Amino acid sequence: MGEFIPLFPTILAATKLGLTTTEKRNITKYILQNQKQFKKKSRDGVIFEESPFKLHQIPIMEPLIQKLIPAVREAIKGYGVNPEYIKIHITRSWANLNVRSSITSAHTHINSHLSIVYYPDTSCNQATINFLEPNPTHNWIPGIMDASYGKIGVFKQTKASATTLCYEPKEDTCLIFPSSLAHSVSENPSEQPRLSIAMDTLFTLKQYQRDEPLLPPPSDWREFAL
Repeated sequence: MGEFIPLFPTILAATKLGLTTTEKRNITKYILQNQKQFKKKSRDGVIFEESPFKLHQIPIMEPLIQKLIPAVREAIKGYGVNPEYIKIHITRSWANLNVRSSITSAHTHINSHLSIVYYPDTSCNQATINFLEPNPTHNWIPGIMDASYGKIGVFKQTKASATTLCYEPKEDTCLIFPSSLAHSVSENPSEQPRLSIAMDTLFTLKQYQRDEPLLPPPSDWREFAL
């Protein structure tokens, strides 16, 4: 009997970036010193991201960017894309500061190709990041996975039937995954804020001619006021 292995696509890459202790401490210090900007805020029951979206343009983040690009290069190679033909554009980046009892509900990042999360310190251990299967196929007997069947013992969740993958990040870990993959963050039970850096990206061809699927480089764009 072989092992049952979940087949839905989850994390594209998870790797240590190797930032120095000082570099990681500087990032953490910057977030905590500006925590009023980075705390998630609720309005009408919906969480809105109100932190600045340009962290990748701040000099203190440059060591992270320099280590991140080679990691993305290896990740897309593993995904079957030749990086020699592709340019990466970081379109936005921000800090997440999850205080006690805060969660991040399941969501995707539209208008982005790959999303990236980096954890500069050990506060990431306080909650998991969870990836949800985009098109569940395990419910091969319609309705069998309903909670009511679980209560009477007809169905029990196993590794093979999981539709969510819960990942426990570690300090200096970088996660790279398709932006269309729904993800959430579990509740932070600690008094200590949980820190992370998030980024969204777009990819374009280095030599764009008449390729329709990918965007032309931003240098070819022309802006109009409406």
